[in-house]
Amino acid sequence: RMIANQKEDIHVLDGHFLNIPVDAHFDTIVSTFAFHHLDHVSKRETLTYLKSFLIDEGQVILVDTLFESEADKARMIETYRDKGYVNLVEDLETEY
Repeated sequence: RMIANQKEDIHVLDGHFLNIPVDAHFDTIVSTFAFHHLDHVSKRETLTYLKSFLIDEGQVILVDTLFESEADKARMIETYRDKGYVNLVEDLETEY
């Protein structure tokens, strides 16, 4: 967001990816750390919905947490627990 605010040609809109309150088309839509909250059916529906707001060559960028394996997930949880990131650990244990 800080970088976007420094650029004249980048406009950041806050919102929910299931309810975009504008009638416009974008070259890029970015969602950060939210997509994992959806089930598989909702993910497909959301991507279709987001695509309807893109220009022809537009893109959707999803930034989220994922793990290669359960062992990798367990290692990351321990790393964040050791660093004292209590809320992040709770999210990782309950939402992924």
